[in-house]
Amino acid sequence: HVHQFKHKVEIPFYPEHRGRFDYPIIQIYSIYPFGLVRAWTYFYHKHMAWIAPKPKTLLNEQPQDQQNFEQDMDEFRELRNYQVGESLQAVSWKQFARGQGLYVKVFEQYQNEHSITIDYAQMPSQSHEEKLEYMMALVEQCEQQQCAYCMYLPQAELAQGMGEVQLRQAKLLLAQA
Repeated sequence: HVHQFKHKVEIPFYPEHRGRFDYPIIQIYSIYPFGLVRAWTYFYHKHMAWIAPKPKTLLNEQPQDQQNFEQDMDEFRELRNYQVGESLQAVSWKQFARGQGLYVKVFEQYQNEHSITIDYAQMPSQSHEEKLEYMMALVEQCEQQQCAYCMYLPQAELAQGMGEVQLRQAKLLLAQA
């Protein structure tokens, strides 16, 4: 009487860096009674994956970075929840850094746009990786709040949208940047 045993094994991988991830060679083997290894093989995975950056909220906000986003305070009128179609340039980064969500600073000269714009050039950091991490956090925030967004990277653009397909495309562009 022959017994066949099947085992489903999930192997988690924890890539250390954003970008291309090539799967390692995996050795599969069977151990029989008395600790004798009787059969083994290697699994050469020919595929790869793209790893998106970890989202990073603006917790280490610096005053000089904040100045890039603020207009003259004499023009400031109110702080309110953002709505679909507003630019992230008007976001109150202090509220966002505290995890309170996206609030928009409304100024007298404020003009609506058709979607939130996540622009690499506007991220408050000199570090390429940190800019991408901020962008990833903003993408996730937009998706959680079902707000349409577009994204601008140095070598790529993502048109306005939201939902699973938009999120996957945003992650891929951020992984490849």
